Amino acid sequence: MNTDISTHISNSVQLEDSSLFKANPCSEPGKPCNPCLNAAKACNLNETCKRQRSNYIAICNKPPQPSQANQEPCSRKRCHKVGGGWT
Repeated sequence: MNTDISTHISNSVQLEDSSLFKANPCSEPGKPCNPCLNAAKACNLNETCKRQRSNYIAICNKPPQPSQANQEPCSRKRCHKVGGGWT
């Protein structure tokens, strides 16, 4: 299930990225552009995205269980990269 959440969020982020930012990567020309911040703002406007992001963060912030030492449910490096300022 954890992999499903990770995959779904990754796919959602890619979809958001392709649909929102291809049309207009930076909303205000001449101002500094931060596509990651823009994606976070867009996600905050979408209830499904916020819920999935929260689920993903909850999984990534759990301490590794001894029985899952070799099967980390979330790539912490990827989570923090994808999550940016979420944690």
